[in-house]
Amino acid sequence: RGLPKDVIQHEVQPKDIAKVKGTVKAAVLENCSPLETSPLVACSVYDQKGVHFLSTCVEKIEWVEKCRDTWDKSTSTLRLGRFLRLSINNSYNLNMNNVDVADQLRGSYRPDRWMRKMKWWWSMFFWGHGTM
Repeated sequence: RGLPKDVIQHEVQPKDIAKVKGTVKAAVLENCSPLETSPLVACSVYDQKGVHFLSTCVEKIEWVEKCRDTWDKSTSTLRLGRFLRLSINNSYNLNMNNVDVADQLRGSYRPDRWMRKMKWWWSMFFWGHGTM
C-alpha cells in the first residue's frame, strides 16, 4: 500500500535468506511540485524479511556502521559488536519519539474491548478519544 511495486521485497524461504539479506531497493518520486524541497523516497532492505520505508526526510541512503554491546556465550561477557544499518533506518530509530510505543499501548489498553455489547457509538467515541 503506497509503495512502488519495484521497491517491495517479498518474503523468501528460510533457506534462501542468505542470498537476499542486505538487498536494498529504492525509488524517488520526481517532478511533483508539492514535494520539490523534500522528495518522497521509498526504500526497502531485506533482513529476516523485507523492511519498507516511505519518507520525505531522506537526504541520502547509505550504510552506517553501528556498535552495541552483545552477549558472547563462549566467554560469558558483553563484547562490543559492530553491524551495518541503512541511514534511513537509523534516522527512523533515532527520531520516532515513542510514536510506535504509544500506538502499541493504545491498542493494548483499549477501553472498547468490554464495550462491544454497548451502544454502537460508544466504541467510536472512545476510539476518537484515544487518538486525540
